[in-house]
Amino acid sequence: MSQKRYWLRGMVITIVLYIVIYFVLRLVDDFGLAISVLSPGTWFIVGIDGVNASTKHLMQFIASTLIWAVVGALLGGLYGKIKNRNSFSG
Repeated sequence: MSQKRYWLRGMVITIVLYIVIYFVLRLVDDFGLAISVLSPGTWFIVGIDGVNASTKHLMQFIASTLIWAVVGALLGGLYGKIKNRNSFSG
């Protein structure tokens, strides 16, 4: 099991960074524009009617975490492909 799973590393690092930045901005900005821009889940949750604000914030946080997990996995997988290609060529 010497194969390194860069996609998993990228996903975990991205999720941790997102959560830390999210809560720091949440404390400082009280869910302002900076969090809305940082959180792509906001783009999907804004149009939902009939739920209270705290439920929308939770839905936005979960959706954004999943989106950033996919982005991190893709970036980590791409990094792994490039790194493996360079290690075999030289």
